[in-house]
Amino acid sequence: MKKKSVLGDVIKFVLIFFILTIVWLFVFAAINNDPSSVDYEPFPGASFVFAFITTLIWVSLSNYNYLQQSKQSVDAAYHNIKAQIDKRDALLEKANGIVGGYMRHEEAVYSSRKELDYTNIAILVESYPELKANQSVMELLKQIDACENEVALRKETYNNLVNQFNSTIHSFPVNLVSNMFRFNDALYYDKRKELEK
Repeated sequence: MKKKSVLGDVIKFVLIFFILTIVWLFVFAAINNDPSSVDYEPFPGASFVFAFITTLIWVSLSNYNYLQQSKQSVDAAYHNIKAQIDKRDALLEKANGIVGGYMRHEEAVYSSRKELDYTNIAILVESYPELKANQSVMELLKQIDACENEVALRKETYNNLVNQFNSTIHSFPVNLVSNMFRFNDALYYDKRKELEK
């Protein structure tokens, strides 16, 4: 998502205004019924007024589309986190099954097998050499570790997108459009997760 700048918006506004002023002059000249008249506009300054109104509409629509794209980027980043967490949970479940098969004879470990997370599984693997030698367990641990790193990275990306979106909707002139269309602050990952519970 590209960050918007106020200077860039002002330059864009001036250029669009200038171009639309010329376009409106041509429109008024084309619809003028009196070819001998040098005054094409219906009233003095009409091309400027129409160009200003058209430019405001153009810029408002452009900013609205930008806000919608930004909002979609934030939502997509959140769902990417959820997908990565689901993948990690599936790998943890698989690892629990393998480790549980080795640990059936140990009642304390077996009864708490459902509460195993990545840290506990890694500690158990270190404690039992036959588990450490098992290539499936080691591969699962590598995949789980990679998933944990990916989840952390995606959370950081999501929170950065949220920060950028929230800054954008409160920055002038985009805030005029965001207030008009009632864009609200996006929630950071921990807050959004907390609300979903």
